[in-house]
Amino acid sequence: MIRKFVLLSITAMLGCGIISAQEGLSPSARQIQALIQNLDSEDFAVREAAMKKLMDLGEAAMPAAEAARKHTSAEVRYRAEFVLQRLKIAPLLKLRKELADFSQGSGELDVEQGMFLLSRILDDKVKKADLTRQLDDMAAKVRERLGKDIDPAKAEPEKAVAALRQVMFADLGYGPNEEGYSNVNNCSLAWILETKKGRPVFVCQVMIAVARRLEIPIVGLPVSGKYIVKYDGSRAPAGFAKDDIYIHAYDKGRILSRDDRIREYSFHDPDVMVPPDSSRDVLDRMLNNLQSTLGSRNQPGDAQRRELISEFSELLSQSSSTELPTGRAVPIKRALPGGR
Repeated sequence: MIRKFVLLSITAMLGCGIISAQEGLSPSARQIQALIQNLDSEDFAVREAAMKKLMDLGEAAMPAAEAARKHTSAEVRYRAEFVLQRLKIAPLLKLRKELADFSQGSGELDVEQGMFLLSRILDDKVKKADLTRQLDDMAAKVRERLGKDIDPAKAEPEKAVAALRQVMFADLGYGPNEEGYSNVNNCSLAWILETKKGRPVFVCQVMIAVARRLEIPIVGLPVSGKYIVKYDGSRAPAGFAKDDIYIHAYDKGRILSRDDRIREYSFHDPDVMVPPDSSRDVLDRMLNNLQSTLGSRNQPGDAQRRELISEFSELLSQSSSTELPTGRAVPIKRALPGGR
């Protein structure tokens, strides 16, 4: 009964916007212990204020609240349990709201933001700013590789592709994770950026995210077998041939010649292959990857993660957001070294 009351109260607080652990607070152990003692105050207002303060402190209050579950006072035990439940479930509720907000947007679904949210399902401590900085740094390296006097958006297609491949696959070493292919972390953007390994669609979308920052028209192709990307020749700068350049991002950025495409993708017309993936299709594919790898794992929190994935998938299926091919989003404008 208490647990039900706690969960209902937390949900109500989220709906009212009350849940928001304050950052930057550094309370002493003595101050936290004083708040624990106030949970047993004769004054109801003091007990309520102490409980709210402990919840506002967030993770800093968790060890003391955990210890207070064995307090001699039933009132302290009950309130400490309430605080702990709130602190443990608040990140989950916040993430559920983020997933809903993302899915219900009216604009184009942002694959990069979707990858960030999938990373947060696996680890709620992942910070978007950290992932964005790493992608920005990669884009800056590509720009540097092209040369400070060359605008990537107007660069010769072969040179733009060569710079992307050099940075991602030769310099940084992105590639397959065949030995740990079923590792759930292969579906985490945070883990992929750290280890330079991941599942094909995720590695390809990292390349697309970097190219997007430079306005280089790289798009994803859901071919049979392993996902690939191409330089979209139809969007090549004026004065250059409109030929597509196919890239096997999961095979160290190998360029796929026409003969390669005939041999390796016999189900497809080598001159057309398949249309670029829509943002929703990419996210569906990513969710399926994550669901399949997480299905057999049984670590703490995995049941809730599987529930979130199912909810996210259902929300996407109901989304009214615009569907555009990946790589056709509005370019990200950031000040990169050597940029315009």
